[in-house]
Amino acid sequence: MAIFQESAAEQAGAPRCTHFGGLKEKVCPASMLSLTTSHQLFYQRTVAVSGYVKEVDSHFYLFTSKEFADNFSMADSILLMGQVALLKGKAGSWVTLVGIFEPLGSLDYTDDIFRPIAKLNVQLVR
Repeated sequence: MAIFQESAAEQAGAPRCTHFGGLKEKVCPASMLSLTTSHQLFYQRTVAVSGYVKEVDSHFYLFTSKEFADNFSMADSILLMGQVALLKGKAGSWVTLVGIFEPLGSLDYTDDIFRPIAKLNVQLVR
């Protein structure tokens, strides 16, 4: 019984991932809330996440909601990289994206304290 409880506790922190859409890697469904609050659990994983896309200064970002996007709540956003051409015509709408979730890294450092929490290397747009 103790072994089962330990195993369940270990798995509680791990994302649930499965095969999806013919992609090689397993995809972990995630909410914007889980990505913003527990981003370390998802780094270097392929995730599926829904959110509101907005273009800001020639870059695409995923926000929790239209209200967050309209208020430029960058600290709650994800910078979209990779196949952003797939987002053509999607700015200002709610979308589901699949991509590799990555930390911003030291090269993405700016003096702006309100920067995105991470970046998503977009592979698929739904």
